[in-house]
Amino acid sequence: MPTDFKLRKSTLAAAFFAGCGVLAAPAFAQSVPSAADFAGQAAIGGMFEIETGKLVEEKSSPNISRLAGPLAKDHASMLAELKTLVQSGKVRAEIPTSLDAGLQRNFDKMKALKGGAFDKSYFDIQVSVQQEHVTVFERYAKGGDNVDLKGFAAKYLPRLQQHLKAVRDTREVIMDE
Repeated sequence: MPTDFKLRKSTLAAAFFAGCGVLAAPAFAQSVPSAADFAGQAAIGGMFEIETGKLVEEKSSPNISRLAGPLAKDHASMLAELKTLVQSGKVRAEIPTSLDAGLQRNFDKMKALKGGAFDKSYFDIQVSVQQEHVTVFERYAKGGDNVDLKGFAAKYLPRLQQHLKAVRDTREVIMDE
């Protein structure tokens, strides 16, 4: 195959994928949510942690309960502060009153499990959820459009990073991974 044909073929492929958004995907993935979207995501994440904390108390070992309890307590205080920001008018958003479909599915999945299967599911879901919390809070703390909400995100980001580390570390010890 002639060299200039290979060059044209690779250039056309690059142009095609760029046009499809494949090369632009990382930029899109890094977009900052609006204040209302961030508040909704933060609230739903908090509700999920509170509910899974209760579920762990019912179903799991004391070791996992020692992890889930403080996570739920931290998220309860974050949720209370977020509600105060919204009620004060500093943040224009509606606080959801239930989990979104994806987190509800995860919660229902965990609820149906017992013993080691529950523990494994809890950790698998928690690592994913905690990573998402950290990512969303990082993005908003750096580039959010509401000063009060940016302060909220920056205030709680270190705690969420600690949560992620604690979940990973505890999973490694308990699940022997």
